[in-house]
Amino acid sequence: MLNISSLFTFYCSDEGISHTFLSLCQWNYPDFKTRMVVPSCTPSCRGNNMVESIPRYLRRVYYKLGNLAQSSAEKRFLRDLKDFDAVYLWPRTSIETVRKVKQQGQTLFFERINCDSARR
Repeated sequence: MLNISSLFTFYCSDEGISHTFLSLCQWNYPDFKTRMVVPSCTPSCRGNNMVESIPRYLRRVYYKLGNLAQSSAEKRFLRDLKDFDAVYLWPRTSIETVRKVKQQGQTLFFERINCDSARR
């Protein structure tokens, strides 16, 4: 069995790059265990392997306070990383999180998207 944890530091709404994230990370194979960590997501994105780091009632506060949503997702992601064999990191993951993953020795995959990811 291969256990993969993925980190997406944006709000996950199944639109734009979050659609790509969901499409690639919702593997449903018998030999895979996957976990997706996000700051928060729309109800339609929630599932057994989706972990939201921000309590729903605090979502607006977190997103108004700079990088607090991203930081929250990264901390949650790292909390039980030792239970996974491989890591799949998406754009805007901090270099500190990358270093911590490398220190733990998991196989590391990076997704790089060649388009603007800013919200408009």
